[in-house]
Amino acid sequence: MSPVVFKAILFLSVLAGYQPFQFLGTVTAGVLRGIKDTQIPMMVSLLSYWGVGFSVALMLTAFMDIGAIAIWLGLAAGAAAFGMGMTARFMRFWKSSDEKRSFESKLSS
Repeated sequence: MSPVVFKAILFLSVLAGYQPFQFLGTVTAGVLRGIKDTQIPMMVSLLSYWGVGFSVALMLTAFMDIGAIAIWLGLAAGAAAFGMGMTARFMRFWKSSDEKRSFESKLSS
């Protein structure tokens, strides 16, 4: 197997691993945007991608000479943090009974 094909398989494997988290976070952010909750999701996104993702990519690049895959692993870590953060925000929002009733009334109107 050529080195190019090997790297492509490696990158696509990382991509396939973080896509479910990316999809979960994107859909949940859209739901939160629909119910007018935008400031906290923006902060979660900022902290996830710049705080977690960039930090992981920087540490892997600096301390573990693994090349470009370190950037992709950092992006995967940021996407995982984003998906979990958005889900946690939605679940917290949803469990509050007053906000749940407010959400249900927005759906019916």
